[in-house]
Parts: sequence; structure tokens; C-alpha cells
Amino acid sequence: ALAGNGRMLAVQLGCADAKAILMDHSLDVSSCEIACVNSPTSVVVAGPQPELERVRGYLSTKGVKSTLLKGTTAFHCSLMDPILPDVDARLEFLNRRKAKGSSDVTFLSTVSSRPLTSVTSEYIVHNIRQPVRFRETIDLLLRSYEPDVILELGPHKTLAPLLSECIQAA
Repeated sequence: ALAGNGRMLAVQLGCADAKAILMDHSLDVSSCEIACVNSPTSVVVAGPQPELERVRGYLSTKGVKSTLLKGTTAFHCSLMDPILPDVDARLEFLNRRKAKGSSDVTFLSTVSSRPLTSVTSEYIVHNIRQPVRFRETIDLLLRSYEPDVILELGPHKTLAPLLSECIQAA
């Protein structure tokens, strides 16, 4: 059971600055990892809650905004490793699916920042474990596909501000 294995902390810093903080041995946060690179000034850090609280406290002293996300599972980091073999085995049926024709719609993977040709159990495992590369994927989208419209579908406008920042930085 993964519930309670950790948390995720949204941080208003670029990736390089966030990595530098996580490497600061005086904070003792070696289990924390960058889980998402969302925009030039937004990352998500995943790890055990006590370590995230140390990161949050440090950021507060520096005037850096951070928000502990709802939920008690630290996705996109090594805390997910225990479930990966089971997820891969349970989703093995995806590997046997045959493509049913072609599509005019290109899907981009935020795991690899490349076009997604199929969804396999390996892809799902990588999606659970690897950092989300939203910024890099949006850069690819803008550079290679030059879309007229980008549409976010969902109950909240979670990605719209991050997307806007990525577009402005491009």
C-alpha cells in the first residue's frame, strides 16, 4: 500500500535551483527527488513528509513559495519502486494490443518528451516512476507542432498557468 509513503511539494523555483537545495547536506533531505518540472519557475518535489517539511521550512526562510499537495503518495520518485513490478505484470495485457489504424492526433509523452506511439506496461511503469517533464514536452509541442490551440481538459485549471509560463519562456 502506497498511501502514506510520502508527499509532494509544489515549489516556485526552477529545476536547477531546486536541485541545489535538495543537494544541501545540511538539510538532510537525500530521499527527496524532483518529481515534476512544470515550467521555468515551477517544480514538484516528492519524498518522505518529514524531509519535505524541512525543505518547506528552508524555502520559507528564503521567501520561496511552496505548497504541500493533497494526497499521501509520492509519485514520480523512488518511493514508487516497490509497486513497479506488480504494475508491470498487471498491465502486461497492454503489450499484446494491436494498433487499430492510424490517428491524426499526435500524443506527446511527458515522460520522454517525445511522440507516444503506444501505451505499454513499460510506459505506465515509467510514467509512475520517472519525473514529469511538462516544460520540455511543451517546448517540443511549440517548436515541432506549432499548435493554434492548446486545450486543457479537466475539472481544474491546473496546467493553464504553467502552460502560459512555458509559452512566454519559449
